[in-house]
Amino acid sequence: MESPEPSPTATPAAPVELAVGGMAQVIADERLVVRSAPGTGSDSTILADRLYEGQRARLLEGPVTESGYEWWRIKVGRIEGWVAAADQAGVPWLASVSNGRIAFVRDVPESDAGELFVMAPDGSEVRQLTDGWEDGVTIRLALQCSEWVGPAIWSPDGARFLFERGWCEGISIYLADAKGSTARQIAVAESAAWSPNGRRIAFGLNWIWFLDAAGCTDTPARELLVMDVEADEPEPVTSHGPCFWATAPSWSPDGRWIAFASSDTGEGDSTKPGVYIVGSEGGGERWLAAGGAPAWSPDGSTILVSASNWEILLINVADGRATRMG
Repeated sequence: MESPEPSPTATPAAPVELAVGGMAQVIADERLVVRSAPGTGSDSTILADRLYEGQRARLLEGPVTESGYEWWRIKVGRIEGWVAAADQAGVPWLASVSNGRIAFVRDVPESDAGELFVMAPDGSEVRQLTDGWEDGVTIRLALQCSEWVGPAIWSPDGARFLFERGWCEGISIYLADAKGSTARQIAVAESAAWSPNGRRIAFGLNWIWFLDAAGCTDTPARELLVMDVEADEPEPVTSHGPCFWATAPSWSPDGRWIAFASSDTGEGDSTKPGVYIVGSEGGGERWLAAGGAPAWSPDGSTILVSASNWEILLINVADGRATRMG
């Protein structure tokens, strides 16, 4: 997105619910310009960094009206500067990501598992979202298994959230709205992660552990999949042998790449365990480092990896160079 040009007839649109100290999300369709000072005058330099759609930033100062725009000083990672909150027609480029609601899990009397609740910021509207397991689930083996519900993973805009629910039969991902009034199962999978713009999710294909007792070569690969949250069918972005297992996906800030951790049992698949990146549409997959739990830097240039011996690696995405952080 190029630097905005002033218009003598434009009326700046006041940002809605943006506040100093809060978090804002970029909702512009194109990359948002960051300037050294509010306004488009000669004393305001266009910085090299841009903000991507879906990227979050802390609001440090604002609003300031200059050149026909409302400006906010933001900070995300090493990026700090001023951005316009809306175009001159009033179409917002920044939006608040706080809805104030809390999703939590707690034990319920006469229940064998914790259940998921959603609560308004003032403690009202406490809604129990889950209540027991779905009908028709059977235990294939005489095992002592406990049902569990995972914590909420909020979408970037705070309008909905994902959560996991599992038994020893496997794990499923559910999608719910912010108030907890609806919830639906969207995949038999685990380790879900939102894309920066909140339109897609990535996850690892689920598996039932005791079916692998005779060897993973008889079970499908646990590939990394991506799906539109409004669609029904996920698409794999990796393609490996049956002993492959993708987990812990992490999206790049621009949504073009996904880092993930992989492992295998050593049977039937020569894939090296560790952290990989792959295009969010598939293709371009490459190994980065031994380890797990990848996390992108806000500018997308590096990835943190949890390595062995309690070490953290900082991986340069461009050349794969690793720096030990301790």
